[in-house]
Amino acid sequence: MNITVFAFLALLGLASTNAEGGDYSYNMTAANGPPNWANLNIAGNACGGNQQSPIALTTQGCETFNDQYVLSSGNCGLDDLTFFAVPNGVKATYDGACTPNRMMIPNVDGIYQAQQFHIHIKSEHTFDGARLAFELHVVHGLVEGSGNSIVPDGVGGGSKQFAVFGFALQAGGSSNSAFQVLLDEFILGDTCDEGARRMLEDEASSSAEAGSTKSGNLRKTQSIFNIYDLVSGDDFYHYGGGLTTPPCTEAVWFNIAKDPVIISNAQATSLTNVILSYAEGSSCTPATIADPSQGTARPVQPLNGRELQRICGKESTTVLSLTRAIAKCLLNPLRLGCLTILAGL
Repeated sequence: MNITVFAFLALLGLASTNAEGGDYSYNMTAANGPPNWANLNIAGNACGGNQQSPIALTTQGCETFNDQYVLSSGNCGLDDLTFFAVPNGVKATYDGACTPNRMMIPNVDGIYQAQQFHIHIKSEHTFDGARLAFELHVVHGLVEGSGNSIVPDGVGGGSKQFAVFGFALQAGGSSNSAFQVLLDEFILGDTCDEGARRMLEDEASSSAEAGSTKSGNLRKTQSIFNIYDLVSGDDFYHYGGGLTTPPCTEAVWFNIAKDPVIISNAQATSLTNVILSYAEGSSCTPATIADPSQGTARPVQPLNGRELQRICGKESTTVLSLTRAIAKCLLNPLRLGCLTILAGL
């Protein structure tokens, strides 16, 4: 695909009318651009609310809670995911008969299960004033609990039906093999970029014969794919906010890793090409809504009195937890997953 052509089309601020793009764009001067999202005729439009996202993240000390993050790997493999490009980035959904990743958040009553993850070109949140190359959001839905803060605070009141585990991606390092798995899948899922897809399929076929772990071979050799593994640190910024695209519903607990995941310049270029080259339909009509300066990142929104917390420490387990969850299960053995946990005691 001719990236120059698609970059030029992105300059026009093309808007999409499908579920991923809606009638909005990221062109800051367009009638349907971010400054005007609150005025768009979209059902349930909350883009003018006072608990909006993204926000500016600033370095601060750690909050102290009795609980830590609990991150469960689930049992989904790459075959249980569908990878594809959308007008505002790239996306993967959990489609198989498997148990996706689950997350428990300190000071929040609830278990959240991963539904999909997607990548924005340019980080939506800023880190001490800087926008980084990309931002990945793992979107979770509430599967148990109220979704409320256990101890009332100012991080964003009200029940939150969704939770995001997110992290920025920054270019400039060596090739990141874990991220390459995702990048390969997104290229393979781009039905309009036949040349790149064929090249990758040939590489995967050759590496499979050599016993390598290219993406195609990983589908056969890797039983579990854990998206949480891409993050090595244990510090997260936490606050209550809203969807970062219209209708901007204020129903999300954000949990953004303090430190970015480092990828190579070549990987960043490949991901940018996949996003800016987005096309749809049998005719592969260009349909990206990326803006050349803003990417697919909404400008940061005011806190409006909300508290931003930095929470340090997380636990990883293949079920739920061997500290926090056991205590909850003893109080209510019929909670989701408790029979499995208690049977192992």
